[in-house]
Amino acid sequence: MKLNMFALKTLLVFAIALPSVSSAQSSDELFEKGKTANHSQDYNSAIDLLTQCIAVAPDNGDAYYERGHAYYELKRYDEALTDLNTALKLAPDNIDAYFVRGEAYSGNKQYDAAIEDFTRVLEFNPSFADAFFARGDCYYEKNQFNEALADYQKTVEADPSYSDAYYKMGECYDNLQDYKNAVANWQKAGELNAVYKDMLKDKIAEANTKISK
Repeated sequence: MKLNMFALKTLLVFAIALPSVSSAQSSDELFEKGKTANHSQDYNSAIDLLTQCIAVAPDNGDAYYERGHAYYELKRYDEALTDLNTALKLAPDNIDAYFVRGEAYSGNKQYDAAIEDFTRVLEFNPSFADAFFARGDCYYEKNQFNEALADYQKTVEADPSYSDAYYKMGECYDNLQDYKNAVANWQKAGELNAVYKDMLKDKIAEANTKISK
């Protein structure tokens, strides 16, 4: 009888322990599937899988980050911000989360908050062209064209092939009525990207007319 009781206790301990091991494996599997769906731009599937993952492992900061990223891509900015805030509480050193949160703030037109996040990212990685460009866009939306220009210039210093930054520098100079520099930057954008070459023909012609007056 003692042997049977011992065997029964052993089985009970094993039975209790088994679900936690299974849950951990399920959480990892759900996370990897969700992450893969996210990177494949299947954002709705990613959200579904990562929501299941978070239900099993609510302290998985990476899962909140990935789901927040998916929400951002779907322009569901408030939900993205909620997840990214949680991700950063769980993993305060997640620089990617700061960057995506900055993008979500920007999408929500919360430009000052976005600038703070992009600045934090640049403190960690001072040659991150996308962060300079994103921060420049925030300044641009605030009509702070000189500050935007400074960031776009740093963007092309970090990545000389960044055609979008040359285009936006042209836009800044145009707003500042410096048409010569506007034309120079628009032309550079066109050299790097044929789409801009066609798109900016009329703007360049108009600016050249203003220069000649």
